[in-house]
Amino acid sequence: MSDPVRGGPLPSAIVGCGPRGIEHAAAIAATTALELAGAADPNERARGQFQSSVSCDALFASVDELLAAVRPGLVHVATGPRDRWSVIERVVRAEPRPLAVLVEKPFALFPGEARLIEEACRRAGIGLYVNHQMRFHRLIPDVRRRLDNGELGETVLVRASTRYNLLEQGTHLFDLVSAMFSDRVRLQAVFAQVGGRDERERVAPGPAYAAGVATTNAGWRLYFECGPNAIAWPGPGDTVNDDPSSHLGIEAICEGGILGFSLNRGSWVSTLDGTTRDELVYGPSEYHAAQVRLLESLVRALSDGSEHESGIDRARHSFDAVMATQRSGLHRRWNPLDKLPTDRELEAVQGAG
Repeated sequence: MSDPVRGGPLPSAIVGCGPRGIEHAAAIAATTALELAGAADPNERARGQFQSSVSCDALFASVDELLAAVRPGLVHVATGPRDRWSVIERVVRAEPRPLAVLVEKPFALFPGEARLIEEACRRAGIGLYVNHQMRFHRLIPDVRRRLDNGELGETVLVRASTRYNLLEQGTHLFDLVSAMFSDRVRLQAVFAQVGGRDERERVAPGPAYAAGVATTNAGWRLYFECGPNAIAWPGPGDTVNDDPSSHLGIEAICEGGILGFSLNRGSWVSTLDGTTRDELVYGPSEYHAAQVRLLESLVRALSDGSEHESGIDRARHSFDAVMATQRSGLHRRWNPLDKLPTDRELEAVQGAG
């Protein structure tokens, strides 16, 4: 295994050869910090599509074959959400063990499963990271700086929404709120309503629609919604605007105006005198660039032992917010983030029509 401390590229392996796996491979190819050593997927057709899209001949039908053959330093878990624990269960038993695993979001579907994944990686001495790549969007550092410096005065409230379901993009939404406020703001309790079922095959299972309000340690409240009936964020690109996954946006309403960010537009500042300033950065090319930034910064963190923004300690906060939202919707009352639902409670939420 190459050692990133000595400057060599870190061997990476991808589990899951579907669209997200291909996107991970494209990001690996765009950086000298990593090299793609191999990939695995039990689906022969998926492996074939992966091979036609990516320069990689080391393809395997099983995780065990992949790990034994290529001995990666970083494992990308790009499977569907129902399969992530079964993959990580194999990874933590590998010899030699990888330095880290990077798991697609949500990294688990149930709190019990999340605990299994965290404990297994901790016992094995493997770093656990969640692929919240959108916090590495090029404009987030500028948004963060403006909020940290109070350029528009104190924050009064924040609204955030996505047109994908709570399980599919809710962790992205809550994580981006955290990223915009330099991870200083923590959600404390949620009151929410959830309804319907999203039964599309390639998305995380969960309620089709969720809306609610969350209290924070900063005093202001977060108003959020997730699902196809959420607002459409105005953006400049028709193609981008037709993609529901791009309709993820956040606005901080401050004493002196509004500071906003959305995936289909970029960032904007609207002041009380009616002036609006836009920074238009959006679309697939920026999604790819954000993924590359995440990977390069993760390799640096693994090299010097520093904390990384996608580490499980930060990622767990957005996961807990998604879980608390579902429990609040089930019981129709305020739910603190440290009161997570049982698997049976979540099954009741996800089974509701």
